[in-house]
Amino acid sequence: MKAEAVEFQIVEDIDAMQALQPEWDALWHTAHGECYQSFRFCMASWTTGVAAPGGKLHCVAGRKSGRLVALLPFVIHRNLLWKFVKPLAPDNGSPNGVLVEPGPDAVDLFNATWRAMLKSTRADVVELRRVRAGSLLHLNAVANGRIVNASQELTPFVPLRQYTDWDEFRRSCGGRSNTSPEYLARRLSNRGKVEVEIVEANDDRAEHFVDWLLTHKREWARRNDLNSPSIFAPQTRDFLLAQLKAPPGHALPFRFFVLTLNGHPLAIALAAIAGHCFDLFMNTYDAAYSKLSPGTALVDYCVKWAFDHRLDFDFGPGLQQYKCFWSRGESYETVNVRLAQTAWGLAGCKIKATLGATRDAVRRLRSEQNEKNEDAPQASGETPQTPLQV
Repeated sequence: MKAEAVEFQIVEDIDAMQALQPEWDALWHTAHGECYQSFRFCMASWTTGVAAPGGKLHCVAGRKSGRLVALLPFVIHRNLLWKFVKPLAPDNGSPNGVLVEPGPDAVDLFNATWRAMLKSTRADVVELRRVRAGSLLHLNAVANGRIVNASQELTPFVPLRQYTDWDEFRRSCGGRSNTSPEYLARRLSNRGKVEVEIVEANDDRAEHFVDWLLTHKREWARRNDLNSPSIFAPQTRDFLLAQLKAPPGHALPFRFFVLTLNGHPLAIALAAIAGHCFDLFMNTYDAAYSKLSPGTALVDYCVKWAFDHRLDFDFGPGLQQYKCFWSRGESYETVNVRLAQTAWGLAGCKIKATLGATRDAVRRLRSEQNEKNEDAPQASGETPQTPLQV
């Protein structure tokens, strides 16, 4: 039987993208899409300016007999004389992927959508963040471009749906010598009434909890000397609020998990529930209570909640102890990659790399010179005195 032909439409303005919302959400549900593939996530990335400010919207929509079956939202932006394209997502390393209707021709549909993006954008360079190594997107990208820059990172992940007995799974995690989940829970309970509230989207307190989350996350970043643009950017607040407040009929996978002690918030986790998975999107705690480890205790609760609701658990990038404990060392590899699509794009990447190396060398020389100047005798109008001999 001959497969239906796919017709591709290029959406380049906000009104046309908004008109896709009901179909987009329907496809997202059918395909068990991930949180970063939802309409709300992509739309907020564009409207709040967290994705390539100053770029041009370029969303590839595939249809069969008028039915929406594929989506690949991208942004085109210029860097001097070169045309770059990147996914419509925050510049903080959100994962990338193509949303396609499940079925026997899903792989062909995926490949055709990627080719349509390359053809319609005529990009010199494609940039992708946190692409799963070995995924269809990774294989397509590598097959249709020349890698000029790539890096890998690990994301702890635990397939909780493989387990049916919590106690058995918990024993398989071994122990955290002085901070076992059971010990942390008892220690908090000894201080008063401990509760974890799940705050759904469109709750009237969403704005308050977003502000609390960002305030304490930024304090954490300063304590750890992390200059993260995604944490400190003012538009991050608008983006997060957009994930939690929307008109009726929008798919909203995000929610808060709030741990309180005697009614006072000690830790908050912002999570997305999508595609049979619990994604830990952002979490932090009140440093004034750090000795009670409220952030770790809240993650412990979230893992158990995910298990009870038959969800796998994605901890996000980073190999912190609490992540490795629950994942038992399991993880998947993602790739950040820059691919030249044209000879002009390859030349631009080489020029950029050369300029970057030159800047690094200049900084290094200046740093070394400053250190020499600090070690040398200070010039002044007086002759240094000889130490008094006794």
